[in-house]
Amino acid sequence: MCGICLELHLMDLLESECRTKAPVPQEDLEEVLLEPYAQESNFLMHCLKYARAFDMEDDVLSVVHCRALEEIALRPETAMQDSLATIVLIKHYHAFKRFIASRTISDKVLKWLPAPSWHNLHSPGFIFAKDRWDLFLGDKDLLVQCTGLLERYHSWWLLGKGQQKNDLSRKLRKTGIMDPIEDITRDEWQEFYDIFPAIYFALAYVSRYGADMHWIEKIALTEPNGIPDFPGYDLWLKRKAFIFSIKYNGISFLLDNINPYFRPLPAYYCFLRLKEAQINKQEIIQALKFQINQSETPGEYADHAREYIKKMDNMIFIDGYQ
Repeated sequence: MCGICLELHLMDLLESECRTKAPVPQEDLEEVLLEPYAQESNFLMHCLKYARAFDMEDDVLSVVHCRALEEIALRPETAMQDSLATIVLIKHYHAFKRFIASRTISDKVLKWLPAPSWHNLHSPGFIFAKDRWDLFLGDKDLLVQCTGLLERYHSWWLLGKGQQKNDLSRKLRKTGIMDPIEDITRDEWQEFYDIFPAIYFALAYVSRYGADMHWIEKIALTEPNGIPDFPGYDLWLKRKAFIFSIKYNGISFLLDNINPYFRPLPAYYCFLRLKEAQINKQEIIQALKFQINQSETPGEYADHAREYIKKMDNMIFIDGYQ
């Protein structure tokens, strides 16, 4: 099992939340799915309640932190009043401050940050200080810095340039065991998780202020170079990039990129999340059916596509999340 497997199960949770307009009950939520669910759920208070029961509070606070940074990037004027993630962190102020203060900025992360001002994103008080948002967001070079960060992420994590990997063949010879999820070294994973809040913020910021969506589109259409970890943060970033790309380019961005080399899951995810995708349901279904009928289409792709077509056909109306 890996992040891709869990993302498949995540779609079932989102569909349930979409249908019922209620959080997934704790008894229906496996512990390993809590972080992916928190990435997408409209019920973050319940996610933190579940996190305490699972002894995973810091894991979910990490997700909520990123979602609060997204709100600051997209809606700084109102984020303090109506951002779900920000409100949740205010209500859990002491737990969040303890969590964020425990995260150290390593030398590797310092080299990633485009400017000293980016330390704000890792600061315990930044989320709760709107005057600091204004100062950070007012940097005239911020858009260029964000774009550069996305380009570097795409090269390193998605294309694997300079990425450190384990020798799985050697491990297989030595131990007789080989788990593909261990292909990327743990040091690389730690660096990825440490820098992720900055990359997530950069994606949201460029989606609002950037005239050029090139790197967001590249992130949406490029699968991670390695096997995604269970929480699937790289898959989360890919899903967000898809949403932003469709909002910028229209539904054609999705329709034009449905092909045998494109997992059908993002099509169903965008259907669950966006009114524009729901309105164009039949076009999405026809594009998936066309690919199913192509001789070069892999069997696994066709199986998943048929499943999503059936679900979309049976879902008459959905209140979109966005």
